[in-house]
Amino acid sequence: MLTLVLSAILFQPGQSREQCQQGAALLQKSTWKSTQSSASYGITTCPCVGLDHVEGHLNVDFNGSNISYPASLGSHCYAWDNGRSELQCGKHQTPGKGHDYCRAEWCYVDPCDCNITSPPQHSVYFPDATWRGKPLLYSYDTCGSKDTWSQSHQPTAEASAPSSLIQAKWPWSNWSETTPAPEEDVCGQRPWNSDNGDSKCQCTGIAGQTGEVEFTIDDAQFPYPSGAGATCAAWDLHNHPECQGEGKPGWCREKWCFVDPCACGLEVPPKRSWYIPEATVDHRPVYYSYDACGAQDEYTVRNADACVNQIDEEGCLAVRQQGQQACAWGGPEMKCLGKELLDVCELTVKQIQDWSWWGFTGGARESITLWRAGAWGLGSVFAILFVAAICLLARLDQTTRFIRS
Repeated sequence: MLTLVLSAILFQPGQSREQCQQGAALLQKSTWKSTQSSASYGITTCPCVGLDHVEGHLNVDFNGSNISYPASLGSHCYAWDNGRSELQCGKHQTPGKGHDYCRAEWCYVDPCDCNITSPPQHSVYFPDATWRGKPLLYSYDTCGSKDTWSQSHQPTAEASAPSSLIQAKWPWSNWSETTPAPEEDVCGQRPWNSDNGDSKCQCTGIAGQTGEVEFTIDDAQFPYPSGAGATCAAWDLHNHPECQGEGKPGWCREKWCFVDPCACGLEVPPKRSWYIPEATVDHRPVYYSYDACGAQDEYTVRNADACVNQIDEEGCLAVRQQGQQACAWGGPEMKCLGKELLDVCELTVKQIQDWSWWGFTGGARESITLWRAGAWGLGSVFAILFVAAICLLARLDQTTRFIRS
């Protein structure tokens, strides 16, 4: 209800020509969406998933061996096993480095976003791992490779039988007829788990892996659990240097997670991550959100470089991350947001209207808590009257200038 009122106030015919032109340009700009797909990230009907370009390591326990992999394991097509002696992929081994499954490229995939002939398989490295709350699968086929690994590395025939999920989605494959039917439709309608964020802004990342990732905080590297940001949790409480000892800031206890900037439809826009500035998801920089976890963002206010904390266009466009422009200016109504939100993502009219309010609140979220919750408190009424008064004064000013002319 409040959104409709704000929409009527913010986008009325009486607005100045400059404001209307800015709004039209922003709408036209936001409807562009990249359809390009790199071959290194699988085919478009079964893309690779995971956070790419992340520093750190993962520990894989497989057949009694502990194998170290990079933290971005499976995030793009690559021969991840090549050269690892624990898998008989070293020199002078069989099949050996550069041969058979050792040289084959594979990546992790989402079972609910994979339309491909050869069925992917459940991860044997991290059998309990999940991607956005769904089982983590891997595929050679999406990377253009033949899977000679899966069957040869299953300990028993029983273990090689497909899960009910795989059998249900790829019934034409050569699977055992005795495999039970799925107990639930993983890709269908089911109760939403708030640990995975908001249904309109899901957490992104792989949960359930063992290892560490390196987060950049004040130009220094700090280890976080490998699943940090993949689900809603107070990830900073035991890991951020400012959250150690007594007198912890309030944001240490707040839950947050990483999100895809172009798949977040909440009233409060997500913010670009400074923890893992080089990381990408679906070819885009990773963002974070407290709002997706139902928490208040008291952290962003402390970051002078955050896009939402820039008060003018010059300061907004001057923010750099990894030598690249990090922010984009959305005009006086929306002000400064992450570059991808305004230049890449498909924004709806509602998002443009909602996020216009973010420009008035900067990095602090408390001032819009009542509005988002739909509570018509006294503060909300005063806020609406205040904005209405501004619009009225603007109209009177335009009318006066028209009469004088």
